[in-house]
Amino acid sequence: MTDHDRRSDFHGQGVQNSGSGNVTVGRDLNIVVPQDDCLVDLFLTDPRLDKERIKRAKGGLLRDSYSWILGHDDFLRWRDDPECRLLWIKGDPGKGKTMLLCGIIEELDSGIGQVSSDPQLMSYFFCQATDPRLNNSVAVLRGLIYLLVNQRQSLIPHVQKQYKGKGKASFEDVNAWVALREILLDILRDPDLPQTMFFIDALDECETDLQPLLDLIVEFSVTFNVKWIVSSRNHLDIQERLDMTTQKVRLCLELNQGSISEAVHVYIHSEVDRLAKLKNYDDNLREDVRNYLVLNANDTFLWVSLVCQELENHKVRNHNAWRKLHAFPPGLDPLYARMMDQITDSDDAEVCKQILAVMLVAYRPLQLLELASLVESLQDSADDLEFLEDMVSLCGSFLNYRESTVSFIHQSANDYLLQNEASTIFPLGIENEHRDICLKSLELMDAKLRRNIYELDDAQLNRATLISPDPLEAVRYSCTYWIDHLVEGYDDYQAWDPDLRDDGIVFKFLRHHFLHWVEALMIIDDVARAIDGIPRLNRLLTANEEQSNEFLEDAYKFIQFHHAGIESFPLQVYTSLFFTPSKSIIRQIFRSENPRWLALEPTPEVQWRAEMYRPKSSEPDGFRNFPSISLSINGSRIALSSWEDRTTKILDASTGACLVTIVDQALYSRKIAISPDGSRLAGRSKSDRYLRIWDTTTGECTTTIETPEDGYGYFSEIVFAPDGNRLAASDTAGDLITIWSTTTGRCLITITSHGGPDMLINFSSDGSCISASSRDLEVWVWDSATGVQLASFVGHHNHVTPIILSPDGTQLASSSKDQEIKIWDIRKEVCLKTLVGHDGSVKSIGFSPNGGLLASYSKVDGAKVWDVATGKCLGTTRLHDHLIDSIAFSPDGSYLITNTQILPLSVVLDTNISLGPPWESPLENYRGSYLGWGWINYNGHNLLRVPVRNWSDCSAMIAHTAVPHKYTAAAVGINGEVWMSTFTFP
Repeated sequence: MTDHDRRSDFHGQGVQNSGSGNVTVGRDLNIVVPQDDCLVDLFLTDPRLDKERIKRAKGGLLRDSYSWILGHDDFLRWRDDPECRLLWIKGDPGKGKTMLLCGIIEELDSGIGQVSSDPQLMSYFFCQATDPRLNNSVAVLRGLIYLLVNQRQSLIPHVQKQYKGKGKASFEDVNAWVALREILLDILRDPDLPQTMFFIDALDECETDLQPLLDLIVEFSVTFNVKWIVSSRNHLDIQERLDMTTQKVRLCLELNQGSISEAVHVYIHSEVDRLAKLKNYDDNLREDVRNYLVLNANDTFLWVSLVCQELENHKVRNHNAWRKLHAFPPGLDPLYARMMDQITDSDDAEVCKQILAVMLVAYRPLQLLELASLVESLQDSADDLEFLEDMVSLCGSFLNYRESTVSFIHQSANDYLLQNEASTIFPLGIENEHRDICLKSLELMDAKLRRNIYELDDAQLNRATLISPDPLEAVRYSCTYWIDHLVEGYDDYQAWDPDLRDDGIVFKFLRHHFLHWVEALMIIDDVARAIDGIPRLNRLLTANEEQSNEFLEDAYKFIQFHHAGIESFPLQVYTSLFFTPSKSIIRQIFRSENPRWLALEPTPEVQWRAEMYRPKSSEPDGFRNFPSISLSINGSRIALSSWEDRTTKILDASTGACLVTIVDQALYSRKIAISPDGSRLAGRSKSDRYLRIWDTTTGECTTTIETPEDGYGYFSEIVFAPDGNRLAASDTAGDLITIWSTTTGRCLITITSHGGPDMLINFSSDGSCISASSRDLEVWVWDSATGVQLASFVGHHNHVTPIILSPDGTQLASSSKDQEIKIWDIRKEVCLKTLVGHDGSVKSIGFSPNGGLLASYSKVDGAKVWDVATGKCLGTTRLHDHLIDSIAFSPDGSYLITNTQILPLSVVLDTNISLGPPWESPLENYRGSYLGWGWINYNGHNLLRVPVRNWSDCSAMIAHTAVPHKYTAAAVGINGEVWMSTFTFP
């Protein structure tokens, strides 16, 4: 059927539009794209509010307890010496580091002790290990940048530069750190940036990617004229990193015992005065309490705070205060032990241990109702908030309850319980607690989740605002983290568990509530949990469960394909069923969820498209002028190089977004290589005898290597060793293979060969061997450290083209213009298999990560996947794209990657499909004008979002019906596809 045959004719107002932008029909119908708000998407937490919360939780900021540091020599040196840019405040738990930083920030913010009289910016962040919004390096950068741009709006373009075209994913996907680092770099390079100071508290509580954060602090403190103050416990790994810069001052609280002791005494006096007024102490009791605290505090603010909190309890009468006071032992650990003994001996021991167990394994602080829903003993009392608060207070001083949120009083309390009381709190093991929380979460969601849980009108499809009472309040945590608890609670040895079977509780929940769960995640604004969680769930659930496996694979494709349109508009999860393939399991199971107002459903595709995405570009022809590709071994980066403008683009391998463009007029685009970790790019010069290495984050050239004098000419082939520390290149004559150090550029070894022009080389996966092939039909393998030849092979009947060593280094695959692929045993120097099936010269080959599969590509008949052991062809995909130069497996083996597209392996195996020439494919509309999803809008009401592949070349019209108020029968024809919907408005 042609495109013309598929069109329908409609009468009424109409407009034709080609390209990107809004489509408007009078005042009736238009297709629009909402404006992005980069600051809203950048926001994760407001550090200013975090500071106020911390101050309130700790009883307020007492100036006399921190003012000592303002006159300290180390602080004054940091403040006054322009070359001293980093102050590290370190100390044991409870020494007051956080309040010290709060005090410094407020003093500098008020102008007292200001670094200079010039205008200045301050940005800060408070890490907290128990809160996923505050315990990772990405969160730190988001907080620092957010605070900067809120104070100085002129910095927003630096954020928009990374945000444009990628949206919120810029701050959340696997390359968020790279994007945020680039934003901060651009901000610090801004010539109008005033004097800037950064403060980061509790570096030791940054649990994810701390090392890159420390490296950034060290690098930026040297490179830019900005000041840093950071605090942490006495951790050796932090010390080793920060010691890499000489432009720092280290202030150890333990070495300033006099100042700390005096500050703690000031704090004790303040707390005792407050207690005396609150509890009506007489002078003798006031003095007894003060003296005991002074004698036993050991210069620890936290110990004083915990003791005073216990004395403040309304159950502690004044006549028992002295006895209660003397029961508190000195030191944090002894105090924690006593608090735990009191819990164990109480009448409510079991419920307290249940509460502590949930809090210890929770991935963030819990709202009171969330905690009650997960603690079995509290579930029947979820409506009695006063009772719930009393139960939390029974957990000694381990927990803090403020503003409806329950959290640990201090990270040291959490650490103590896990290290010393785990057998008491988790008698069946911590894995069992994870499992219980998962099962409770499934039960809660089964009872609570439903379609349109916020009861929005069908036309009101924008993000739901919070309503009271919030129907998701008790299950927000469960919706977000149930998969995390399932993974922790069911290890590989429990895969037989009935809960994980096709008829188990997990799969039953998904079959009934998958769309409801996705809707809830959209409202919670955490769709990334579904995208990340479904593959993890699939790996655990489906060792032998075929239904679960098929369902989860389809669910993942559904989320991947539709999430851009539904993450901001929760109810679009149901409308997305219209644009889901007819054989999709999700579409079939949830067909009853289709919106009732759709008069004519579009004709969907039968199966999911083979192509997950093409790399996005702002160029009119996408990346079709970039013929050379290199993929990093860790799968994080793709390098595409152009021969026309001598540019190389570094892409995010998970999204296809361009991260940085390297411009070098000497670069010869057909010879590039990217390091295994994606941090460096090597490229050959066409105009001179040099090989260059660039930093893929900054785009700067870091190393230049000249060809050996005894070499015939320029470099022909270049490749990194797996560890990234060595680089091998062959010269164009094919006489030499040279291996260099990538850090120093020093030549390590030269191997004499006789491969002739266009010799191809490859390292083994462990870097111990290097192989080469050439036009003379022979293949060699050498020891890469000594240059000793290990093996040679002859057997092809035409030029040997690509070669590759297996991941374990025992086999080598070679392909040839004779249309054959051979698998060789390196040790025995024999051919194991000859793979026959291509109808043209094999242009590229690649082993799967486990070495069991081999992918190959020919321009004549496309890509094939082979079983290495049997030599059987498992599947063929006819990729009629003359620009494909290479093919490889993704690091997890689930995708095939070429330089123009990425394909799920499951689509290729046991299939024989054709994508057709790319200029005939609707996927061509991903190029250039990719702006997201477009809305069909009627009189200000968002009705329906259309997939982006059908958006850039569109027409729209409107007609009225004879039924009053049911006056719209809207039809939108896009790229030959037609949708018609009826809507009723008063």
